[in-house]
Amino acid sequence: MALYPWSWSKVNGYLTCPKQHYEINIAKRWPKDEDSEYLLWGNEVHKALEDNLMLGTPMEGRFAQFKDLADELNAMPGDHYGEQKLAVDIELNPVEYDSEFAWSRCIIDRLIILGHHADTLDYKTGKRKSGSRQLALCTAITFANFPEVDVSDTAYIWTQGGKPTRERFTRADIPTIWDGFRANLKDMEWSYSNNAWPAKPSGLCGPNREGTYAGCIVLDCPHNRRPDAIRRKRC
Repeated sequence: MALYPWSWSKVNGYLTCPKQHYEINIAKRWPKDEDSEYLLWGNEVHKALEDNLMLGTPMEGRFAQFKDLADELNAMPGDHYGEQKLAVDIELNPVEYDSEFAWSRCIIDRLIILGHHADTLDYKTGKRKSGSRQLALCTAITFANFPEVDVSDTAYIWTQGGKPTRERFTRADIPTIWDGFRANLKDMEWSYSNNAWPAKPSGLCGPNREGTYAGCIVLDCPHNRRPDAIRRKRC
């Protein structure tokens, strides 16, 4: 697995724990937690909202609880794009998402373009969190692909309830956004070049109290606090 093209998920995975990123995504010694109940539900909600936008599929059955949200989003003026794939090359020029020259890329849950303004939206089905730079990256790539856009209002849409987390960016913010990521990429390049992936202990090493997260899947990491990881150490 090469470093480039890079995305928010790749950077975020590395920043969370370089060792976990290596073991799961590069060495592939441990499976991705793609079959968890919560991840599957999140994927289904994303698909239902996308189908509602792109195909006009009604929000019914299990997804009826999101009908008001979908109606509110659909009523926003502008051209709507669902699961919009965008990319830039190393010179920050727009390229196709699957281009061999793609350096950074993103997928935006819903992008709304109205003249010089963009709304960049991401659906979040999990717990409310703060501090994510995901939509900052999406905005920088949007500015490159839509040169007419000067302002981007971003929002994390928390489907479990509560007000969206909003932030506004203008073209003047572009250098700051890219500089922040370049600092992260420098660390990632060091790991890829030296094949060095230090573990980063955190609360994610073990299960949470609510029982919604089992803990890190890299069971042979010395910092893992999952019960099955602890049993492995005792054997």
